[in-house]
Amino acid sequence: MTAEPHLVADIGGTNARFALADARGRISEMRSYRSKEFASLEGAADAYFSSMNVRPRKACFAAAGPVTDPVIEFTNSPWVLDVAAMRARFGFAEFLVVNDFKALAAGVSELAPSDFAEVKAGTAESSAPMLVIGPGTGFGQALIAPT
Repeated sequence: MTAEPHLVADIGGTNARFALADARGRISEMRSYRSKEFASLEGAADAYFSSMNVRPRKACFAAAGPVTDPVIEFTNSPWVLDVAAMRARFGFAEFLVVNDFKALAAGVSELAPSDFAEVKAGTAESSAPMLVIGPGTGFGQALIAPT
């Protein structure tokens, strides 16, 4: 029996990207929508689901902005993400929302050495802290501090 895919999404100020992820983390059915074309995040999610024949019961969204409350306000978008309302509307049994750069930082350990760009010559230390930074609609960052 094949496990049901999970819905994964990267929700920023400019784009909302949705995809399905299998148990091994392989991505399929990726779609990108311009945020300004939808009045709400729910509208963009509706557009994604209308193109699919599957309705995942588990979802994880990476949101551009602080994820500290059950209602998340995006940094550079008028959208809000009400976790309970999204869970109920789309029937998610499990729904996790994390900061977008926290999600990027969590994935760094999965990258190959060829995925990195050297900014300054030196010797890499596997126990040293790392920083993930990136421009988009805003400027995100996350610190990876080994324990």
